[in-house]
Amino acid sequence: MPGAFIFQMSKSVDDNRFAFTLKDPAQDYKITGYAVWDRAQNKIIYKQDTAELDEVQLDKSGNFLVVKTGKESAGEVRMQIVNLTTLAVTSFVAGAPDFPPGHSDNGDKKILGYDNWNNRFTLMSLENPQDKKTILDLKNDWTQASHISLLAHGDQWALVSLYSGNPNPNSLYLGEILLVAADGSGLIKHVARHHSIFRDYFDAPRANMSRDGRFAVFTSNWGSLTRRDAYIVRLP
Repeated sequence: MPGAFIFQMSKSVDDNRFAFTLKDPAQDYKITGYAVWDRAQNKIIYKQDTAELDEVQLDKSGNFLVVKTGKESAGEVRMQIVNLTTLAVTSFVAGAPDFPPGHSDNGDKKILGYDNWNNRFTLMSLENPQDKKTILDLKNDWTQASHISLLAHGDQWALVSLYSGNPNPNSLYLGEILLVAADGSGLIKHVARHHSIFRDYFDAPRANMSRDGRFAVFTSNWGSLTRRDAYIVRLP
């Protein structure tokens, strides 16, 4: 991209499509837009110029692009779904009635993320956004932040890391990494405790699962005040 810096890249599972944010080095790396490149066609198939952007993410199929605007006030457009086949764009406003996810990860034509208005994790179809189900409800415990991974093939399980800078001893799943069934059944598998004491952003465990669903990797400052280590856990 001449004159642009590529940032926060995501890709389709078949390594054919790549999406990324564009920044301008001449403007102190100000965000100037985003684009999608198709390897087979060797060209940019979608590009938008905008400064109102947090990030963009392709789904696993490469047919849908999730655009996070960075806006969070009720009624503002917080998320858009771009159908890269038809180029149709569907917008979702923060708060009611859409409740689009904040932190999220994409599966095959679906998005799983945290609904910070209702303190729950939801799975939504990118083809049919009205098809939405709750997979994990934290109820009245608003003390925890999270990271989500839907990397494994099949999209049967989501890996959720929960952490808090101000832990409540009565918190649900405090300090845990969980496997949560993505079918809405409520089934949960307790994977591990990450033992990370959250002091700043880099102390967040951010566990991610392997494509084959057999392993997860997370970081933790477990037992140290000066460093963070990577840990590998075998998934049940």
